Amino acid sequence: MARNNARGRTQPPIVLIARASNRARELSRILKRAGIRAAAVPVIRTAAPASWRGLDRALKKLSGFDAAAFSSANAVEAFFTRARRLHLGKPKAPSRILAVGPATALALSRRGWRASLVADNPGGANLARAAKNIGGLRVLVPRAAEGKNDLIRGLRAKGARVQAVEAYRSVPDPRQAAALRRLASNPALAGAVFFSGSAVRAFRAHIGARAWNRLRLGLRFAALGPTAAQALRAAGARKIMQASRADLKELARLLVRALSPS
Repeated sequence: MARNNARGRTQPPIVLIARASNRARELSRILKRAGIRAAAVPVIRTAAPASWRGLDRALKKLSGFDAAAFSSANAVEAFFTRARRLHLGKPKAPSRILAVGPATALALSRRGWRASLVADNPGGANLARAAKNIGGLRVLVPRAAEGKNDLIRGLRAKGARVQAVEAYRSVPDPRQAAALRRLASNPALAGAVFFSGSAVRAFRAHIGARAWNRLRLGLRFAALGPTAAQALRAAGARKIMQASRADLKELARLLVRALSPS
């Protein structure tokens, strides 16, 4: 789907990838091969929680937990970074490690922890459903301050004793606001890819209500996971594509099919 600029020349469509360029390389390459330009812009950044008290206490008493469940790679990084800053050395892994998806499992492996369960499909509710024999176990869940409660509710419904602690906050990155507003006004912008609900909300805040109300009706939105898709629907987006699994290649195929120049 090519767009015409002010002088009538055809431009290849542009897709916003709402994450840093070093994390968007694979998706950018696939889109480029299909004649689609990718603009990778990190709309959010991680920030410290309002208080470190809960996470610090959990890290110092980690041996008291039977399992740990991680719902994002950011939670993994915040957990281990805080342990290092507390001079606790490498934390000893509980007997069971749960990861919401492959990216989270990879982040754990880079820190020396091996996930014993990785959800087949993204989402905290899916991870909770996949967890077996969890009743009675004490489970630590490091999480974003604004994170959804699906994982916590699902584990508790199975009888787990869950302790959720704030490990970080996802906040809009003000350094990107001007770039995002310029991109939102570009007539070649044809799609946007989001990986979290917080990224959807940050994008809306950066570009303003008027620009969002215009874009939500015409852009092709792609969501990697149910949380981003739910946030898009809640914000009134009309054309939403969601990969059936946490698979960037499948998401790229959906975008290419919808946006490739004819």
